[in-house]
Amino acid sequence: TIALLAGSSVALPNRIVGGDETSIEKYPSIVAVEFFSWGGIWIQTCAASILTSRYLVTAAHCMLEHVSFRRIRAGSSYRNTGGVMVLVEANFIHPNFELEGAFHDIAVTRLAQPLVYSPVIQPLAIVAQNTVLPDGLPVVYAGWGAIWEDGPPSEVLRDVTVYTINNALCTARYEAADSPWPL
Repeated sequence: TIALLAGSSVALPNRIVGGDETSIEKYPSIVAVEFFSWGGIWIQTCAASILTSRYLVTAAHCMLEHVSFRRIRAGSSYRNTGGVMVLVEANFIHPNFELEGAFHDIAVTRLAQPLVYSPVIQPLAIVAQNTVLPDGLPVVYAGWGAIWEDGPPSEVLRDVTVYTINNALCTARYEAADSPWPL
């Protein structure tokens, strides 16, 4: 659910790594965001969540390059194979986003073609506006991130459970960590 974005959670030092292998059937709203590299190949660099058949939500820092260098892979548990590829048509990056500090690190992406929903391609369930999540609520992050700290990205979709904390505690931990990145 979008509780991942609506809630506050802490991963120390400031990145989530590890987790367990999972499948796209369990998280059909996640897509891989791919970058067309100078070497002429597409490389998965980020993830996004399906809002509608044409729109995704992702991190703004994932969409800084021109749209012609971005596409998504939907419906696959694997980082670089399978699924359906769709080119990115436009990105709408939060107007207050700055790479330094990565505050307001959110973007909405419009696809060049609509996704066709299936058991492995589905829109994200979104919590109601102003929903307050209780402390200690388990929420799941899924993606193709690092398998271990400073390790390689996973070739297979992984998930990990983290727990929400309140905004005051999150702010205190963030300030204590002296990190330029939000936790």
